[in-house]
Amino acid sequence: YSDGTAIGSATAAGTTTVITTNGSVDLADGARGITATQTEPGKLQSPHSAALTVNVDTQAPTGNRPDLNAGSDTGTDSGDNITQGNNPWFDGTAQDVTANGYASGLWKVQVTSDDGKTGVDSASPFYSVTLPTLDEGSRTVSATVYDVAGNTFITEALSVTVDRTGPQVTSMTPTPGTTQVGVASVRVGFDGDVTVNGTTFTLTKSGGDGQFGNGNDSLVTGTVSYDALTDIATFTASSSLTPDTYQVWLNGTASVTDVAGNRLDGEYSGTFPSGNGSAGGDFLATFNVIGNAGGPPTGVDLRPESDRGASNSDNITNLDNSDPNHVLLFEVTGTVAGATVRLYSGTTEIGSAVASGVTTVVSTNGTVDLPDGPRSITARQTEPYKQESGDSPALQVLVDTAAPNVITVSPASGATVSSVSTVRAWFADDLASASVNMSTFTLTASGGDGQFGNGNDAPVLATVTYDVDTDIATLTPTAPVSGDTYRARLDGTASVTDVAGNPLDGDYVWDFVVSQAPSLWWLGITQRRYVGTGAEEGEFWAEVMGPDAASALVYLPDGGVRVLSEVQQGVFEYAATGAFDAIVAQYQDGSYQFHVTYDSGPAW
Repeated sequence: YSDGTAIGSATAAGTTTVITTNGSVDLADGARGITATQTEPGKLQSPHSAALTVNVDTQAPTGNRPDLNAGSDTGTDSGDNITQGNNPWFDGTAQDVTANGYASGLWKVQVTSDDGKTGVDSASPFYSVTLPTLDEGSRTVSATVYDVAGNTFITEALSVTVDRTGPQVTSMTPTPGTTQVGVASVRVGFDGDVTVNGTTFTLTKSGGDGQFGNGNDSLVTGTVSYDALTDIATFTASSSLTPDTYQVWLNGTASVTDVAGNRLDGEYSGTFPSGNGSAGGDFLATFNVIGNAGGPPTGVDLRPESDRGASNSDNITNLDNSDPNHVLLFEVTGTVAGATVRLYSGTTEIGSAVASGVTTVVSTNGTVDLPDGPRSITARQTEPYKQESGDSPALQVLVDTAAPNVITVSPASGATVSSVSTVRAWFADDLASASVNMSTFTLTASGGDGQFGNGNDAPVLATVTYDVDTDIATLTPTAPVSGDTYRARLDGTASVTDVAGNPLDGDYVWDFVVSQAPSLWWLGITQRRYVGTGAEEGEFWAEVMGPDAASALVYLPDGGVRVLSEVQQGVFEYAATGAFDAIVAQYQDGSYQFHVTYDSGPAW
């Protein structure tokens, strides 16, 4: 019974009986007196037991939604519900509801975020709960209020933004590291809203040396504005920037922050966005401002050590810049100290150097291959904080890396000829005249056995000439050659070169055979002594020079014959011992003819 109204019954099975109410009689909130009676079989109902007071509370408690405490709201406004989310603190109120003068009272308030973080407070009517660190992003936080009777109430959810990532610089104009003309402002873009001003965004000029922190820097005067729609901060200089190197600085250590209070992740390593993944770093970047170009260099000349032509000033070379072993040196005149001097072949840069005076030696870079043929070489210079100049006057350089070729020779290789007065070689390229001489173009006789290199070879004395108009090299023996096998050789290892200094591709060697009888080289009849008076008479000396033979005969004008003996290889002599035993007994004034024969050949 509840206050005398039956609310349930059961049949006892022993001394203790559990009774479930009938679920049809509503017990009003408040204190209820609960009693029990029992009716034994065949007996009247017993009196009521002593009353048990039961407090009935069916009213749910109430409370307001959690509020992010100002100490945890790190946004620009303490009520914007933006936080870094590190153990955030939430406040609120909660109370139980009284019905019929009774309320069971609050038990606890549990605050929960949508990422599963919870905290509990049992204080009333005000609760204050600290949650574990929240996940970044948009979060919702609500509170569940519990009373002692077990009734619950879930509050409205609070939306908060959790952001622990430092803002980053996403762009800068002028682009860091570039060179610009006519700059009046610097624009820096961010990946979100930030706080920035003229104290935290500065521009410094180097003082002309491109260095900072050495005492001659100076701050540029100007104003800073920020566009919250585009997230771009602009530094506007009071006047256009003069030629120099400039440094942009954003204070990320403490001052430049986003709306969640995160410090700038500003470290710049050459690419955007800035940062190293950890909030709290300054942004530093430089750019250059330059003025109008200075004058171009006045001339370019190929250095003598790179000029490989017949003359060291003919601008012909076999160096083509194809690798570090084939670089060229050029002398550029009319340069300005401190300027960067660049060489160009056509429009392609092939080398550079920094000028220290009015004349600058520039080496090519050894990477850009210059094709054979005429090349137009120019120079430009870029003075500090100026644009690049125009081209210098062009220098025409002939690049020739091809080895010279022999087109044909005479006598031909392997030919057999009856006589030879000259040996010739025709070339496809102009040769350096001085490289064709008696040392580089030679003729050798085999010594009669047709073999070379076996110890009896005999070099042929000769003169060597080169015709620059016809590109023909000519070897002329100083005396007629005898029948034998001959070897002509052009030294191509390093000696015979074209006008660019390229040697033949190895020695050029060819053999030929001379089959005719040897020819007379020289006949001398020398009057040695006069005797008597009147008619000229006396002793004469006869001498013949020519190839080897067993003997030589001198035929005299009067039909006489004298045998000459060989006194050394190829030299035969006959000496008369008396006036009337001479080669010629007596000669009157006049002209006489002598001839000679060898036993190995015809008369000449």
